[in-house]
Amino acid sequence: MIRRDLDCVVDVQLNSVGEVLDKSTLLSWLREGSVIGVVAEVGSAIVGYAIYDIGRTYIDIRHLRVHEAFACHGIGRSLVDFMARRLVEKRKALRVVVGDDRLDAHLFLRACGFVATRVVKGVYDDEYCFELHKQHAQNKLERSICPEIEK
Repeated sequence: MIRRDLDCVVDVQLNSVGEVLDKSTLLSWLREGSVIGVVAEVGSAIVGYAIYDIGRTYIDIRHLRVHEAFACHGIGRSLVDFMARRLVEKRKALRVVVGDDRLDAHLFLRACGFVATRVVKGVYDDEYCFELHKQHAQNKLERSICPEIEK
């Protein structure tokens, strides 16, 4: 993700479900040394993005969004697969925390192979920590490879 992508990223946020972050928040995250942003494009249009933090033992997904016109087209799963390929040696899982009011996100994460591992108690609402462990992610990635390509 580069600076000129930010306007398109904000547009994706405005046309998807969930909290909208302003450009300054996105920029401050991306200035952190361990945070990476990637975009998903169809043609030359940005239709989704992910911002994630690479830690010692986990990759924490901070934000993942897909434009509503491209929902259920595999864009979100592609972004998750991209991040899952970054799980090497010491990093054992992708991790994301989602509010209990976001059933759509819970179902998406489960469809991608994530498992709810714990409840994070909040003042008003609880949140759920979902994890996709390296071994499970590798099995899913291996099954997603087209058999015709392997021949």
